[in-house]
Amino acid sequence: MKPTTKKGNGKRSRPRPIPKVLTGAELDRLWMAMEKDTPTKLRNLCMVKMGANCGLRSQEIVDLRYGDIEWESGKLVVKGKCGKERVLWISDADLALLQELIEVNPTSKTGAWLFVTASGRKVDTRFMRAMLEWLGRKIGRHIAPHGLRHTFAVDLLQRTKNIYLVQQALGHSSISTTQVYLSLVPGELSEGMRGLRP
Repeated sequence: MKPTTKKGNGKRSRPRPIPKVLTGAELDRLWMAMEKDTPTKLRNLCMVKMGANCGLRSQEIVDLRYGDIEWESGKLVVKGKCGKERVLWISDADLALLQELIEVNPTSKTGAWLFVTASGRKVDTRFMRAMLEWLGRKIGRHIAPHGLRHTFAVDLLQRTKNIYLVQQALGHSSISTTQVYLSLVPGELSEGMRGLRP
């Protein structure tokens, strides 16, 4: 029987579904399927990188502004749900891609939004979902915006072995929301318990 949790009203809620994540090989295929030889393709690559490498929600990605990034250090201030802010860092490689985008599309710097269409309008989340569905067909794997976020969370947990850092990076209010990723990294529990009583 699957475990359930009680809500505040005494009712039992359904267990959280196990997140679907991309493997390292699938991520490699995804990057190989994406190009950056036009401003539009470069923009799309940057958007996907922000999901997979920073764990941003699709709405957070399209809401990014030039001023949210400290361009010398890669520090990123994300405005999440209910206006809650969190601080993340962009890798040097991804920061260089974003700087390329600014060079080929100055509107990303001077306009209200970082990711804009050819006409200068803000990219919306529906476009991102459609883009990822198309990319998923190219690599033979369904991809959703939140799947990129899940992939980031599992990779960060494997690297840091710290569920609280993952919670902070994702902007979760409750650690119980973040703990679902522990089921995808069983080796961490095994390693911890084997070394608990030397």
